[in-house]
Amino acid sequence: MKLLIATRNQHKLKEFKSLLSNLNFKIVNLDQISSIPKTFNIKETGKSFKQNAVLKAVGFGQIAKSLTLADDSGLMVDHLNGQPGVHSHRFAKHGHQQARNHILQLLKVVPKPQRTAQFKCTLALFDPSSNKIKTFTGISRGYISLHEKGNHGFGYDSIFLSKDLNKTFAEIPDSKKNQVSHRARAFKKLVNYFKIHDYD
Repeated sequence: MKLLIATRNQHKLKEFKSLLSNLNFKIVNLDQISSIPKTFNIKETGKSFKQNAVLKAVGFGQIAKSLTLADDSGLMVDHLNGQPGVHSHRFAKHGHQQARNHILQLLKVVPKPQRTAQFKCTLALFDPSSNKIKTFTGISRGYISLHEKGNHGFGYDSIFLSKDLNKTFAEIPDSKKNQVSHRARAFKKLVNYFKIHDYD
């Protein structure tokens, strides 16, 4: 069965493929769907990760007429009242390096106990044959580090100190990150759903 991954982010696409590697799907991306122009995108106008994920899954899935998986995810910093949150991508409109520097600067004098944060991911699965939508959410808790650490990962990984590992997501290889990350936890629920409902 074909599964469309509704993202143009190559880092995310790589993670998606890795997390779905044990399932018997033919995974395709947006650039492989001729009915979707390369410049076409779905506006993320939702007020939550779930709303944005559903918008993308349904929007692209209806055009492609294919089982479609989309996600919305981001970093939520408690001291910043949950920001950047659903605006994580827009917060980094001038690049993630500048966005990371900005967060570190905002928390410059904030001690570790008050630097708590979480990564949150919501996946949305849309089946156009039934118009059925299912969502799955994963959360990874931790802290904002005092400075950037590590060369792996992408986005905000180098400033997010995982509570599970006591390392930033950028300090660990993808194989380890894919065991404890917010996206990995959401995917675990998705994979269980696929198995229960005999998707292949």
